[in-house]
Amino acid sequence: MTEKIKIKSYLKVTGDSSCRLENTYTGKKEENKILYKEGEILVCISFLEDKIVMTRKTTDYDIELPFVLGKTLEGKYDIAELGGSLPLKVRTSLLKKQEKELEITYHLTIGQDDIGKYEFRLLYEVIK
Repeated sequence: MTEKIKIKSYLKVTGDSSCRLENTYTGKKEENKILYKEGEILVCISFLEDKIVMTRKTTDYDIELPFVLGKTLEGKYDIAELGGSLPLKVRTSLLKKQEKELEITYHLTIGQDDIGKYEFRLLYEVIK
């Protein structure tokens, strides 16, 4: 069953380009997925049996971030302009999924570059 949802997302990035973002979106929740658009970016959060995977897609790139608490996993970063991929690693230090809430803290490395620490929080409610 697909439900329309109102989403509040919070993102804090600590590293070379530190920032804090807070936004509200409308999206949909399917059985094991949350889907919404951040401007031109299509975001899909999949709740799998053994992990959570966030994908972010535009015409310029496709990034896949897998999350398992206490693990460092390989993700995917395909860049259209390069016609290829860059190696990406995600180390998850906090992963908390509750009713209508998701909180993830992770460290991101792309190639040899330490991108920084990300603190992501998503809250949602079903709307009519």
